[in-house]
Amino acid sequence: MSLTKEEANFLRFYYLNLKVASNAARVYFDSVHPPAGLANELANSSVTLKRLPFITKQQLQILYPSPASNVKSEDFDTTIIVCLLRNMAPRESAPVTGWDVLPNPGDTSTGADLARIKWYRNKLAHDGDGKLSPTDFSQYWIDLECAIGRLGGPSLMKEAQSAHHIVLDKFITDLLNKLRNCEKDVYNLQMSQDSITSMINDHTSAIDNQGLIKQEHEQKIQELTIKFKEIEHKLTTHNEHMATCEKNIDNLKRKQIDSDDSSVANKRKRLEDYVTAWCKNNNNLTDVCRTANFDQINDAVTEQVSYTGKK
Repeated sequence: MSLTKEEANFLRFYYLNLKVASNAARVYFDSVHPPAGLANELANSSVTLKRLPFITKQQLQILYPSPASNVKSEDFDTTIIVCLLRNMAPRESAPVTGWDVLPNPGDTSTGADLARIKWYRNKLAHDGDGKLSPTDFSQYWIDLECAIGRLGGPSLMKEAQSAHHIVLDKFITDLLNKLRNCEKDVYNLQMSQDSITSMINDHTSAIDNQGLIKQEHEQKIQELTIKFKEIEHKLTTHNEHMATCEKNIDNLKRKQIDSDDSSVANKRKRLEDYVTAWCKNNNNLTDVCRTANFDQINDAVTEQVSYTGKK
């Protein structure tokens, strides 16, 4: 079955991106991070790279093989190369439109050319119909071909121009379609993995937040417990002070009662002595003094004193 013009355009552009553009990105990467020191540079950047939320376990295995000296840029796809250039020193500056949008045609910066290759690669990886109109094909080809020349030099620029005339026989067509399907499967798996990773990160953050909330509550409980103990200590001290005050009051009452009893007893004693002496001087009270109690004697003396006073 022969290809339509749109299908042939798609496969030619796919070949340009897969075969030539990825090599141009790799040539530029090797100029910034030479192969001889790549393992050491990756080791120095391991903390940063391993913390990236969008990098996969499989990609990390490619970056950090065993032994580490086995690492080489030929094993990196366009996604990994752009990721490393963005996150390893010296970090590549992003284009004005960012890393995830097709840059403006007038932006010919290195960051813009890398973003172009990345954008076209992603578009081809999940484009559903596998067709490209002549207008889009011409526009896309010129845009990507120029980026390849700036990043990879004259040799890759010549290779890009030759790819425009590649013969798409059955073998190459089947091979490119299989590669494209494999890339789509890998892309979908990465998207699923990214989604799962995002969910895990969300749940981890929620758990961490719960841990912080629990820690805050425990701290508040501890503070309240300390305040409660302080109040309890103050209440105990207050109760002891109250008990001391009550005891002092009881002692004062007892002393007052003892003092009152002693005063009455002294008064009675003085009165008895007075009455006895009075009785001796007044014969008419002798019998009363002999038989009467204290109150009767007191009344008698009072009456006698009153009578004597009248005389």
